[in-house]
Amino acid sequence: MNASTFADFPAHLPCLTLWPEWAYAIVHYGKPVENRSWPPPKILEGKWIGIHAGKKIGGSEMSERDGIECMLRTGDRSGVLFDGLRLTSLSSTTYNRLVAHMIETVRSQSSRLVAVARLGSASPPVESAYLMRQWRVLAQWGWQFSEMAPLSEPIQCRGAQGLWRLSEEMTARVKASLSDPQRRINP
Repeated sequence: MNASTFADFPAHLPCLTLWPEWAYAIVHYGKPVENRSWPPPKILEGKWIGIHAGKKIGGSEMSERDGIECMLRTGDRSGVLFDGLRLTSLSSTTYNRLVAHMIETVRSQSSRLVAVARLGSASPPVESAYLMRQWRVLAQWGWQFSEMAPLSEPIQCRGAQGLWRLSEEMTARVKASLSDPQRRINP
């Protein structure tokens, strides 16, 4: 890890808890934006925030299978390949195996801090209808990430709604576990 890359890392990392399938998409599928009903505080623009995978796939709104399928379909529309193939070209047996595997994989990372992301700009809502452009829901604020650095080993911790901060001790653990950041191309 290049220490100068994280020279501005905070002593108390602000964190955002997401449904775990979306945290997984940020780390593994290159999702460069988080959709929220509210804008990020201006003070966080250009700063590192923690990405926390929440407790339950699909939140309280849908089943685990529905949550994973929603994330996979969104990834497919955004150009993600699954074992080198488009989601729509998978046989039903292969698709069902992928969904079952993803449920187990994502479940194993729930309730953990999985990455940090540098918050770039935030795009305001531009549509009243529920339309998407790749990973971006146009009816919501798009918190754009300019960089993302996964943790070499996700750290178990409780999340919270809204933005919340890690203790100085936990922030030091996160910083020690970071991999080199990956640039993101924002939608």
